[in-house]
Amino acid sequence: YALRRRQATLNSILSTAILPNGIYRQHLQQCLTTLQSDMALACLYYQVATSEEAISLDAISAYKLESLGLICFESGLVKPSCDLYRRYFGEQLQAICR
Repeated sequence: YALRRRQATLNSILSTAILPNGIYRQHLQQCLTTLQSDMALACLYYQVATSEEAISLDAISAYKLESLGLICFESGLVKPSCDLYRRYFGEQLQAICR
């Protein structure tokens, strides 16, 4: 919508997407709240988000994260489903999972 009305550029939307007032804030905060209700799962996702390569997860954790739309599979391994998730959750989960 903002692009169509020329109120923002794609670059500005992408660069501010993980900020507290970013365009995806409600979705990201909802996913973060869900992860924080299961700290073991949150810290597993932190490992996924901060890994440079796809990693292996147990089937149940992978199922939970896939159900949230946070991961995708690559040759039986998992990685964040998009760079937005990698950036946001890598930052948000750092303090509690390091």
